[in-house]
Amino acid sequence: MKLRGGVRNSAGRLCEARGVRVVKLAGRDRYLARSRTYEPGSYFELWVSPWGHVRCTCPGFTYRGVCKHAEALRDKLNKRHSSPGRLGGGS
Repeated sequence: MKLRGGVRNSAGRLCEARGVRVVKLAGRDRYLARSRTYEPGSYFELWVSPWGHVRCTCPGFTYRGVCKHAEALRDKLNKRHSSPGRLGGGS
């Protein structure tokens, strides 16, 4: 799907430009990202399915299936799993 890839790339650029921060919650595969535009000061919940799919409660993800919060979390998880010096990282 070319459109979704373009939207995903756009979301990725937005998360880098705006410095989207994702914080891990206690428990397995649950995270929070603070809203800066929709309702400043509120938070969106993100979670990772057992199959590795990232979901977000923000309106952008609900509408498009991708958002800057989900892209920021994907990037964070990919960096963690590909860092050679970390436990559980690549070799």
